[in-house]
Amino acid sequence: MRLYDRAVDLQLKLEAAQSADASVELLAKGARLVDRIESASAYFGDAAAFRAKAQIAERPNLDLKAITQAVAAFRAGLSSHGSAAFQHQPAANLIEVANGQRERATKWVTARWKEFFTPYDALLERVQNERLASSTSHAIVAQARAATLRAVKSDDPVVNSDDLRTRLGGGDVEDWLTKIGELASQLREALSELDAEQAALTSEVRDALRRAAEDGLPLSDLSDELLAALRTAGIDRHLMVRRK
Repeated sequence: MRLYDRAVDLQLKLEAAQSADASVELLAKGARLVDRIESASAYFGDAAAFRAKAQIAERPNLDLKAITQAVAAFRAGLSSHGSAAFQHQPAANLIEVANGQRERATKWVTARWKEFFTPYDALLERVQNERLASSTSHAIVAQARAATLRAVKSDDPVVNSDDLRTRLGGGDVEDWLTKIGELASQLREALSELDAEQAALTSEVRDALRRAAEDGLPLSDLSDELLAALRTAGIDRHLMVRRK
């Protein structure tokens, strides 16, 4: 019997117990146990669907022995004590196991999801660490694509599926992975265009931009010739004067 079926079985026993025992505390504990098991079971099912659609060979490292033992101990308690078993230690142990195994599954899912972004980590780090400046829209495009990729990378594709559909479109994992690849390609292209722009700059302008990004460029070093070169390159409006 699957974990979900066990949760349904427990829920039916709880409903039967409601007519035989009016204890609010007992009913609350029973409802909490059913809720935890149903929540864990639903996540396991969605995680399995994610694994299949993402074509991941590895399986989540769930402790099936711990799950089986916890369910068996609680079922034995039900047989011996009826609805009172919801107040005994096996019920608390079952909740603890369900929560712990769901946490394991969550860590597995989010780790596998992040692995899809590994080929693009260098691009994301570059946008995060470099001060991009351009006379065209390439810097804006690079920053926007990187921001979207960072945001969806931090999501749980099971819990945050609605957020991923909003950001990436599509209906499922296959569509999301395709869109992620497209965003990464646009990011790579924008950075390549920026590199080409940088290569076309004079060494004087490149040095000024490097100094501005690192320690700042003193106004005393901003000669008329350098300012003219920055204007010619379309970079001047991307620089700001700040008090040290």
